[in-house]
Amino acid sequence: MVVSASHNPYPDNGIKLLDPEGFKWSDDEEAALARRLDRTAGPAAGLPEEALVPDETLREEYLRHLAATVPGERPLDGLRVVVDTGNGAASTYARELFERLGARVTLLHAAPDGRNVNAGCGSTAPDEMAARVLVEGADLGAAFDGDADRCILADERGEVRDGDAILYLWATSLKR
Repeated sequence: MVVSASHNPYPDNGIKLLDPEGFKWSDDEEAALARRLDRTAGPAAGLPEEALVPDETLREEYLRHLAATVPGERPLDGLRVVVDTGNGAASTYARELFERLGARVTLLHAAPDGRNVNAGCGSTAPDEMAARVLVEGADLGAAFDGDADRCILADERGEVRDGDAILYLWATSLKR
């Protein structure tokens, strides 16, 4: 089983089932499993509703962890940053994280509804973010995919920098 495609529109997100040789299951095999799961699956995997209690301390702990991975006290202090969350996972914490790092944030596509993830936005469609960098006079733009493990940047001129360019910049900064 492979959890896949967080950078794609919602119909293409999900689970891929592979056979022992690594080939994707047929549509018929997937449909048979779906029917079986529909007959046996219960709400929240059978947990009583009272067991599903949100723990707000986890959000704060996660934000502290993310901020701690960036060197310096407020390394983005004074910078204007445009952030496109792709209506995905970063929607709920990107603004606060970048502000903790010192940035002034313009947030784009941060209203997920379960169907609009990566819909003409995020890392696979960074043009709006890049254009907004110019309009806002921002120093940097960042566009994330649905689960925020993929990021495309734009510089202060609105020029999109893909993963190869980002890796080069990161590697040369480590060399110093």
